Amino acid sequence: MQPRNASHFTSDRVANSKLTKEKISADIAAFESSGGQIEKLGNTPTRKAAGLAEAIAAAAAADSQKQ
Repeated sequence: MQPRNASHFTSDRVANSKLTKEKISADIAAFESSGGQIEKLGNTPTRKAAGLAEAIAAAAAADSQKQ
């Protein structure tokens, strides 16, 4: 049996990802058509503004102590 070349592997991955996208889209459509609701969330900040301000202040204080 001859080994397949790299382009076959790449094209298989692309074909599989398209099938996956189509399957997910179909599953979501079926879920929504049966009355299911999907909550779509926005970006969730990883740091709160107060925590970030405190971190900046602490870093500035530590930097000023070094000098």
